[in-house]
Order: sequence, then structure tokens, then C-alpha cells
Amino acid sequence: MRHLAVIAVAGGLLSAPAFAFNDLVSMQLATELGGLIASEDICDLTLDQAAIESWIEAKIPADDMSFMGSLDMMIEGTKYNLRDMGASQKAAHCMQARRSAKAAGFID
Repeated sequence: MRHLAVIAVAGGLLSAPAFAFNDLVSMQLATELGGLIASEDICDLTLDQAAIESWIEAKIPADDMSFMGSLDMMIEGTKYNLRDMGASQKAAHCMQARRSAKAAGFID
């Protein structure tokens, strides 16, 4: 009986990194998309909303209910950080935002 308990605990510990990795991937994708969405106004971008929906459909599992909250948090956090950006920082940020948005198919 003791061996079964050890196996159950070990099995739980071994499966934990898989869940943490999925959460990490979801958070990273929310950070990436959130940064682009937050950059729309300051970088004078107009992202294709249908392309954003397709990107989410392809990359985010339908049962990932934490993605929405993470995305909203990343958008608002990035908007806050963008307010005090200097000219050179803005130029660098917007250049990469345009490149990333184009690579993702969000702009032409």
C-alpha cells in the first residue's frame, strides 16, 4: 500500500511540469498578442481582427479560460508602459511591433 502512495505522489509530481508548461505557453502567447494589440494606437497600426481571431483559434485551446484574463492584463500593462516612452524607445518598439504584426498576418 505504501508503494502505491509513493507512485501516486511521484506521478502527480511528474505531471505537474506539463500543466505549468501549458500555463507558461498560454501566458507567453497572451503577452505577445497583448503587446501588439496595445501598440495599435501609439504605433498607428490597424490590426486585422479576423486574423487575430484565426491566430487565437490556431494557438489557444478552447478550454483555456485563463488566456482572456492574461491577455487583458498584458494589454493594459503594455498600454501603461507605453505612455512614458521616449522617442527612440517608441521608434524601436513600433518598428518591431510592425514587423511582428506583419509576420503574424495581422497587417499587410
